[in-house]
Amino acid sequence: MKKCKKQTLGLKLVYFLMILSGSIFSAQAQQTVSGTVTDNKGELLPGVNVVVKGTNRGVVADFDGNYNIKVDTGEVLLFSFVGFEAKEKLVGGMTIMNVVLQESSENLDEVVVVAYGTKKKRDVIGSIAKVDGAKIAQTATGSITTALAGRASGVQVTNGQVTLRGISSINSGNSPLWIVDGVGGGQGDINPNDVESIEVLKDAAATAVYGSRASNGVIIVTTKRGKRGNPRFNLNYHSGISQLTNTDLGYAGTDRLFDIMEIGSQNYDGTSWDFQQSVMSQNPWATGNETITNEEARSINTNWNDLLTRAGSYHDVNFSASSGTENSNLYATINYRSYDGNYIHDEGENVSGRLNVEFVKGSLTYGLRVFGKYSESSNSGAGFVHGLTWLPVYSDTNASGYWNAETGANPLANSDPKFRSNNNRNFGVNSVVFAKWKMPFVQGLTLSANYQPNISMGKSDSYKAGAITQNFATQGNTGNGSATQSYGYVFNSLVNYNHTFGEDHNIDFVGGFEQGASKSTWTGVQGTNLLGVFHEVKKSTDPITGSDYLSSEGYRRNFFSRLDYKFKDRYLIGVSASREGSAKFVKENRWGTFYSGSAGWIISDENFLSSADWISLLKLRGSIGQTGNSSIPYVTETNYSTNISIRNYGGVGNTYITNFANKLASWETSTMSDFGVDFGFLKNRINGSIAYYKQDVEDMLLATPLPYSSGLASGNGGTARGGSFVENIGDMVNKGIELDVSWIAVNNDKFSWTVGGNVAFNENKVVALNPEADITGKGIIKYAANRYYTLTRSGAAIGQYYLPESAGVDPQTGVSMIYEVDREVYEETGATVKTGRLIPATTNNKGNNRMIQEDKTALPTFYGGFFNDFKYKNFDLSVLFSFQGGNYIYNDDLYKGLGTGSAPVLADAYTKSWEKPGDITEYPQLMYANRYPYDDEGEYVEGGKFLYDGAESKYLQRGDYMKLKELVLGYSIPASVLDRLGVSKFRLYFNATNLFTITDYTGFDPELQRYGGDGVLNGMTSRSSMPQTRTFSLGINLNF
Repeated sequence: MKKCKKQTLGLKLVYFLMILSGSIFSAQAQQTVSGTVTDNKGELLPGVNVVVKGTNRGVVADFDGNYNIKVDTGEVLLFSFVGFEAKEKLVGGMTIMNVVLQESSENLDEVVVVAYGTKKKRDVIGSIAKVDGAKIAQTATGSITTALAGRASGVQVTNGQVTLRGISSINSGNSPLWIVDGVGGGQGDINPNDVESIEVLKDAAATAVYGSRASNGVIIVTTKRGKRGNPRFNLNYHSGISQLTNTDLGYAGTDRLFDIMEIGSQNYDGTSWDFQQSVMSQNPWATGNETITNEEARSINTNWNDLLTRAGSYHDVNFSASSGTENSNLYATINYRSYDGNYIHDEGENVSGRLNVEFVKGSLTYGLRVFGKYSESSNSGAGFVHGLTWLPVYSDTNASGYWNAETGANPLANSDPKFRSNNNRNFGVNSVVFAKWKMPFVQGLTLSANYQPNISMGKSDSYKAGAITQNFATQGNTGNGSATQSYGYVFNSLVNYNHTFGEDHNIDFVGGFEQGASKSTWTGVQGTNLLGVFHEVKKSTDPITGSDYLSSEGYRRNFFSRLDYKFKDRYLIGVSASREGSAKFVKENRWGTFYSGSAGWIISDENFLSSADWISLLKLRGSIGQTGNSSIPYVTETNYSTNISIRNYGGVGNTYITNFANKLASWETSTMSDFGVDFGFLKNRINGSIAYYKQDVEDMLLATPLPYSSGLASGNGGTARGGSFVENIGDMVNKGIELDVSWIAVNNDKFSWTVGGNVAFNENKVVALNPEADITGKGIIKYAANRYYTLTRSGAAIGQYYLPESAGVDPQTGVSMIYEVDREVYEETGATVKTGRLIPATTNNKGNNRMIQEDKTALPTFYGGFFNDFKYKNFDLSVLFSFQGGNYIYNDDLYKGLGTGSAPVLADAYTKSWEKPGDITEYPQLMYANRYPYDDEGEYVEGGKFLYDGAESKYLQRGDYMKLKELVLGYSIPASVLDRLGVSKFRLYFNATNLFTITDYTGFDPELQRYGGDGVLNGMTSRSSMPQTRTFSLGINLNF
């Protein structure tokens, strides 16, 4: 695609030469036929040859793809253009004949964007996946990260979180580097309508020159440029609604809940369930002024989520203009998007604009690219609520209008913007000034420079009225406000040299220097007992407190080079080197040097395959190289914290050390090897690649626990740095296989069908941790989400779940059972081995008998997607599926649903719970507060109330899913109609996302982020998650 676009621009130039060379036309025709020639995306094609078949009469389409030729009735016109399939058209009585040319699968020599340059796809020996901008633009979400899901091999997108080829660090960042138009940027700074293409760079050969920022891969975004010809305008508008995909977890309504609670209470102590004693007195509602009887509560069946959620909606309008001449081009766009979220009172809007201008003066090209975005959002803190169906919502006697609003526990009162508000405003500008000089006296030598200043500012305010504050008497109205400012720059200068020597030798060299700096500040104020009706921190009877500080800063510098050599257009060799310095390390360890090498062999060009005309491309490629990772916490300086509530003396706050400095801390390094085969068959109607990769991560920064004599509390060797010392001591391996393939099944004038897909398999294994964790074999234990444990140890994947192993329900006693762990073996080796004995699942037993859930982690072992693109006449249909699996989710909703306190309860607990000896059931006996009369040994104790609570393996579920991620149906108004309106394209389309999900997971949706965002030790849980949304939208796209 890239080559064809460049040919389009370049052939506009040769159009003049073709005219001057004497394109011949007939002067004796009986009629004149005219029209416009476009490609299959509606782009105008200048310079197309239009010839009367069998004659030497012909013309060339002008700058805007228009042609005019005299012909005889019955003659055939032949339309041809480099990189496109030729097309013949019979001239009948028509005087207007618009023609669409299809790209040639045989002639197309695609160009892809690589680090600091471009290359023909056949010459690339790194692992690079490309996504066309047209696919990104059709997303309804307004996010390019969401649009990437399922479209590129090795790219995992989970609810907006992007990783390439798995996890490469425990304590450091795992997000890829985003490069926008040649310099660093963020995915949030991109309007999907502006995207020309996205390239995903995954191996060291492709990423090494970017240095440490590229340790997790690189995503290069190229935005659109103006095209030569008359000004062109595009208007794209789409609007839609969103719905929650799943809101029913099977919880009991009030009536069934009270039945279950009654049974549980009778089993507990033989008495009827006392709603006031067991629920109201142990709940924040108890502090309220209003009461409710058992009978009143039973008659209420409040669906809080129906009250707190709604059908969301959005509007998105994008207008762009582009034009170009021989010496300049311009692309400008403005986008406005507004939305009403699926939570009530959640709304926002943003406006963004981009200006790309480029000028050519002789051998000098220079220009400016600017992107700016302003956004506002507000919400009142609404969230998903489980249970509480028996509580009233409104009150006629409470001044707030809500029942017991002053307790701070009425979900709807807490979400009323009169009492609670959160407002955010953000503004940012990213710009690039660039210049490129093709030195006229040295063929193939180009000097270039880019300077990217950026700034962003944010303002946040939150307010909570005393009317919904439990401690109103002491705090009253509370609020806080904060302002952030971030600014920085990136500057690079490059030298490119590309030259062919003789007929067989070509070298392509890139060398350069880049440096960058960033700084962020934070200012905030907090107040209690605020006065006035406005939601702001202004006047108060209490002192208003605040702080103002430098929140982060960073500096880096990088020298890099890449040299590619090509022999006989089929033997490829590449080397690169990067020397990088980061201010995160002390002077002695500040610099790191990283190398890579790669090679490729285009076998299909060898003579021994010359007769295999069904092979269009067969290329072997391989690479090995190293990158660093400086996306690490600052560990070279001793960190301090202050506290006024704990660690105090006489009520006076203090400052204490959270971690000791390690002056020897240095780079985490990744050695990546990649071996693959790129192929194309049947004139490239079938093409794709398969690759094996391995990433050896060394010197990971991990915390080593310190003894109590250090004066700090001893940590457990995990990510918490208090009481620990961070060192370069960890090693890890990622390896896997990737496959992607596409097939142009049908491609003719009326119908085309392309089908394809990709899949990646990834295996993660920790090789070494801190010495204590490796010697004891106990690894790093992490208590996650206040629910469950994970364990990371050498020889296994990151973050294996560490939970008691469920053993079902004892048919004789009706209590849950777990497997006993051999504690002696565990203390000696760290291994969790079953003794063969089943023990009651008391809270005490669970704490002492956790088992390593082998190969059960939050990390998917496979993921990918597949698509079908159809086009029939003026209709087009695109269908995209995404999938992933091999990971496990701790289903917190299931855990909560098996309790019998004041929390929600699963409705089927009424029929699936144990009742009498001999019952074989899924759930244990219903028992109030999960307190049974059986002790840790399983002995019955008269009047015993032993707690059976806590995480165990029965709450783990496979996270496998396949999802119809996106469906787009479009219709383009025929050109014959549009010509009379002066419009070149008018397309109507329908878009739907997340139409359905196939999964065995019983929670809302298996597409979840790891808990805590990027915390790789935290596992994955449904806790605090909101269901995915299903979106339906309609849109129009107009070119004129």
